[in-house]
Amino acid sequence: MILLAFVALVFAPPFVRASLWHPCGTDLLPTLECTNVSVPLDWKATAGNETVSVHVARVPAPAGSSPDALVMLSGGPGYDATSLYPLAALLANRSTPALSLYLVDQRGTGRSTQLACNETDVTRCVARLSSSYLSAFSSYQAARDVLHISSTLVSEGRTSLYGWSYGTFLAHQVLLAERSLGATTTSFAHVILEGLCPPGTCDFATFDEHTSAAALDALAACGVYSTTCQRLLGPVPASLAASLFQSSNQSACGFPDGLWYFRRLLGSILVAGQSSLPLLGPLVLRLSRCSPSDVADLAYAVSGPTLSSASSSSSSFNFFLHANVVANELWHATEPLSSLNASQSTLVASLGLTVNDGAAVLSWPPAQRYTPVFHPSDTIHDGFASSLFIQQGTLDGQTQFGNALRFARAAWPTAHFSAVQFAPHQPSASPASSPCALSNIQAVLSGHLPKTCLHEPVPDFDGALPSTLAAAKRLFGPNATVWGSP
Repeated sequence: MILLAFVALVFAPPFVRASLWHPCGTDLLPTLECTNVSVPLDWKATAGNETVSVHVARVPAPAGSSPDALVMLSGGPGYDATSLYPLAALLANRSTPALSLYLVDQRGTGRSTQLACNETDVTRCVARLSSSYLSAFSSYQAARDVLHISSTLVSEGRTSLYGWSYGTFLAHQVLLAERSLGATTTSFAHVILEGLCPPGTCDFATFDEHTSAAALDALAACGVYSTTCQRLLGPVPASLAASLFQSSNQSACGFPDGLWYFRRLLGSILVAGQSSLPLLGPLVLRLSRCSPSDVADLAYAVSGPTLSSASSSSSSFNFFLHANVVANELWHATEPLSSLNASQSTLVASLGLTVNDGAAVLSWPPAQRYTPVFHPSDTIHDGFASSLFIQQGTLDGQTQFGNALRFARAAWPTAHFSAVQFAPHQPSASPASSPCALSNIQAVLSGHLPKTCLHEPVPDFDGALPSTLAAAKRLFGPNATVWGSP
């Protein structure tokens, strides 16, 4: 059973002209301005078309500068643009290049027209709507919104495009839409894709597998770079973790179904960023040892706050919009839900995304499905976007680094590709952000070549830094040490 919200069109404020930007600053972005743009419900319709509202926030460049513009697309699908505010703040605080930043709440999210549902059963919820209406909230329609905004609302010099996670998939849809409208080259000066969701192969049914693989890679790095990790977990810590989590007995240290919870916890530690990676080994050690002190620490982790300071976000998420796009465009598996559930028991780390999405996708009525405008195999060629930059963390838990690299080399062989060592899904802004990854974005926007980021500082796998001890206390309790007591 999927809990969704009541089927309704929730309209954002009416159309506001571009000249009527109004202040909407936040603590993170105090100079932020906002407006709403009215766009067709269906860009393919020729007559009698309804409209929807798309909310756009802008961080204006400093007065007196001659700025360029960067249009920024968030992940999901389903997240609003506030998920990009941390990166926008980092870019806004840099003086070079002078940039105005445009952050778009994609249709169906945030303060744009919402696609919402309040039924307790996804089948009844979707049945209220037609496939043609649901297709109005597809990636293609959102891509056309972006083209409209960049051509009518953006008034700076050159305009570039940034996409993160699902935003990279949407950015590719923007380029395909541009080409389908007759363009021979893109209107965007630079296209920056971070945390790639590869067109045609981005499959939400495999995300938990990728999270588990990335966690094993992180534990392998712990064994390579940390003598403490080697001493306490053995020469191959990833093997110890795999043996623990592939047990037929899903209890752990006396916690019934404990492996289910600790699998999720390992996934959360992984995606929280480089600063939390040193806690992967200590959690595995406690699960393998189960001393009284370990059990107390694990009990705190089960019931207490976990990494909230590192992973909290104020962004809103529209699950119904998310499920609509995933069901029709980003789900390629054919296994039943029972198989997806069973596969979870073989993973070391998981966020539960595959099962959560699968429950919605596999109950989506066939009559309410739509056919995407572009085929999954459609792609833009290198010449269409002459300045294309892809940046990927080596510990990305959504798209495995190797998969992203292989796709980029095959589809866009002349694109610049930067690997960011030890980084998760958004290297430039995830805690702690990579200075190299952030400087690469600035370099590309300035017309310079990016560099590889394979010499990033090694995470504190030994647990020697005060910041690691503080993270351990948040996870395991105020009296905990990093590695616990035998």
